[in-house]
Amino acid sequence: MTIPTEPGIYRDVPNGDYDEIPAVRRSFAWDLFKKSPKHARWIQQHGKTSKALSLGTMVHLAMLQPEEFPRRYSVMPAFDLDVANLTKDGKEPKSPKATGYYRGKAAEFESMCGRDGITIVAQDDYDTAYHIGHNIRNHDDMQRFF
Repeated sequence: MTIPTEPGIYRDVPNGDYDEIPAVRRSFAWDLFKKSPKHARWIQQHGKTSKALSLGTMVHLAMLQPEEFPRRYSVMPAFDLDVANLTKDGKEPKSPKATGYYRGKAAEFESMCGRDGITIVAQDDYDTAYHIGHNIRNHDDMQRFF
């Protein structure tokens, strides 16, 4: 896709292309106004993160690009509940997430997600973002925006 440079509304712009558009984002202007140019530049270079911001980013994607949501976010599988998750002695563990089995499986999953650009999130956050995005997108009053 060619990066838009003219003012206007552009639909279905992939996130990577959106990030390349040479324009000031609302959040940058807000930080500039509410804090200082130095704060705004630091946040622009290093990023700003919080639980609320992360959830908002997830909702934004679930609402505007629902097909992309499961490609960008995933939940750690419940390896701690696997029947093969046993201690070295073959017993049921007291701390299921402390076994070699669990740590190995979790590391494999994290590596795969990292390689594929997938962010691992808590099940509650995944469900919340998905359902908020879905409900906004399908609400009668919001249909004119989509």
